[in-house]
Amino acid sequence: VNNTALTPSDGVVTWTISNTLASADLVVTVKEVSTGDEVGVDIRVSSSNIVIKFNATKLFKVVA
Repeated sequence: VNNTALTPSDGVVTWTISNTLASADLVVTVKEVSTGDEVGVDIRVSSSNIVIKFNATKLFKVVA
């Protein structure tokens, strides 16, 4: 998954992605758009969904 920028609402970003690979063995990372730096966020992966949640004031993108 390489998506457009995630924009926070009231300082929080929550994004649920359908996991069509049906595997919980995935590596998912979030990067700050302006710097490309990887950021630490709460990522929960199951065989059906990937849920990403974090506090933010900048734009980010998810790379898997």
